Amino acid sequence: MSETEIRVHVASINTCSVTELCVRSMRKYAGIPFELVVGDGGSTDRSLEMLRGFEKRGWLDLVIDVTEPPRMHGQWLDRWLAECPRRYCVFSDSDVEFLGSGWLSDMLDVTVATGAAMVCAHFTPSDLHYLHPAYGVEMHLAARPSPWLMLVDVEQVRDGPECASFMFHEDAATSTSPAVYYDVGGYFFRELVERRLPWQAMPEAWLEKVHHFGGMSWGLPGGGGNRAFLADAPDLSWIRQQRVRARELRKRAEVRVHLEALRRSPTR
Repeated sequence: MSETEIRVHVASINTCSVTELCVRSMRKYAGIPFELVVGDGGSTDRSLEMLRGFEKRGWLDLVIDVTEPPRMHGQWLDRWLAECPRRYCVFSDSDVEFLGSGWLSDMLDVTVATGAAMVCAHFTPSDLHYLHPAYGVEMHLAARPSPWLMLVDVEQVRDGPECASFMFHEDAATSTSPAVYYDVGGYFFRELVERRLPWQAMPEAWLEKVHHFGGMSWGLPGGGGNRAFLADAPDLSWIRQQRVRARELRKRAEVRVHLEALRRSPTR
């Protein structure tokens, strides 16, 4: 396996500490060589300074996009899949921490062994009564693979019609059926199934090698986690707002502890 066959992509904005944790732990535990591209949507915290430092070390290639409004997550993924020059295209959220050796080599092994066009960390089935974690709105959410960590075989996915977008998509309600919502990756997955391309979710035991904090860059534009969501959602009850804030504070504290430990560990 040459180091040019896998390219990992991370989209980040105003999530400096957790993005640093993602990059450091990703490199430490991958198990095989890979290229890394980080797309920053115009951060105003310390993210750019940190990422430029990593770029100088040769750890990653930094792409800065300062369009207004900032490029959305699905837009980053669409662009990267269309442009990826390598056989395998990996997407990771910036708030993923890697905990076990061989997380990437394991995903590649499953891809090769099964012939899968897409391997995801986790698969979420359709939910007729999905409750939005911040807004508290109930919706019919379509099945989807985890967009926070997946590997795509570019050759298989591109061998056919233009790839479906990773952007949020809605099938409007009709007289006989309710609206169906496709969150990031959901519409892409639907096309994968319609084209009868094989896919695979990683074994449940493997999930111990990764941890997705979740929601730490919600509420764009502006980034900064769920605080931006709360500012735009005045209808949330006071109790729900406090719960969201409490979860964010716990995540941030955990990130700080884990990042300090990684900074002290040997680097390469």
